[in-house]
Amino acid sequence: MTELSARLKEIDLAILCDVVQKDQDSPSFEIRDWSVKRLSVKGLMHPDGLWLFSGEGSDGMGVTPWSVVLKIFEQPEDEPPLNNIWHWKREVYLAQSGLTERMPGPVKAPRFFRVDETSDGFWLWMDHVESHHSRHWVLEDYAFAAHKLGMQGKADNAFEMIEKIAEIKEALKNETRRVRVQWIPSH
Repeated sequence: MTELSARLKEIDLAILCDVVQKDQDSPSFEIRDWSVKRLSVKGLMHPDGLWLFSGEGSDGMGVTPWSVVLKIFEQPEDEPPLNNIWHWKREVYLAQSGLTERMPGPVKAPRFFRVDETSDGFWLWMDHVESHHSRHWVLEDYAFAAHKLGMQGKADNAFEMIEKIAEIKEALKNETRRVRVQWIPSH
């Protein structure tokens, strides 16, 4: 068992309950039992950072299975520029923006339940999305998804999405200033 795996097995139950209650959309949902296992080691940026928490619980409506994902982002030694597509915080910023909560149309993003800053990065709690397709995507599948995403840009709330993107860009500018200040040598 790795150090991280052992740490996750000892997670603060108040945090896990908060996440699962949001997942179940039930503030009275109580966890009966749970387990954690590595979900994948295929990530490019954080191959050891995707974990599946699952179990059973109830809220007066009977016993219900649940599952959520924890994505762990570790701060790299050399921080890339904020406009780098591989910047380690980009998904965290997206989750914090709330932008994905109001996406119209048939293409939906996983729900983000919670972002916790740790001493060495961030923990992002999100939906466990299972594939219902038995085959790998082909070019036509990607074309269909791209078309649907493009159609979403024409939706009624496009201006609201643009405003939120502007807020994110401003936050990135502020983050750049904060990062620059942190790296000034103290001679």
